[in-house]
Amino acid sequence: MGIGKYILDAQQQPVEEPELLTWGRWMETAERHVAVDQVRDVKVSTIFLGLDTRDAAIAGHAAMLARVLAHTETGTP
Repeated sequence: MGIGKYILDAQQQPVEEPELLTWGRWMETAERHVAVDQVRDVKVSTIFLGLDTRDAAIAGHAAMLARVLAHTETGTP
């Protein structure tokens, strides 16, 4: 079982792409920014990675959010 590879369709919805070369070509040229947010003085840019990173994302989300919030409250990295 490998890592799932995804591209975005015309409606910006993820679609699994089983062919590595097709996925790679799409990743080279696609506009992958899906959101840009401002939290006080911190700019958060969300980029479509094209990989199923659910397990890592779940584990790291709380820690990253806490760090961003701490930075905005104290001004430290």
